[in-house]
Amino acid sequence: MIPNLILQERLMTGIESIKSYNSEFMVNTLSILVFIFAFFIITIKRFNKKTIQQKKTHIEDFYQKVINYTN
Repeated sequence: MIPNLILQERLMTGIESIKSYNSEFMVNTLSILVFIFAFFIITIKRFNKKTIQQKKTHIEDFYQKVINYTN
């Protein structure tokens, strides 16, 4: 009877360690995914800012050319 209890206890501690490992792995995976998504969002925003500024400068250049042409 005692060897069965020892085996059962070892089995339960093994299952608990697997559960804790799975939760740690899940937390690490989620944190990595959050970091990747944040990185993509930041890069997309920076890219959009640059394109908006480039569009403004192109429009201003076009207006200057039109004004110079009409004068």
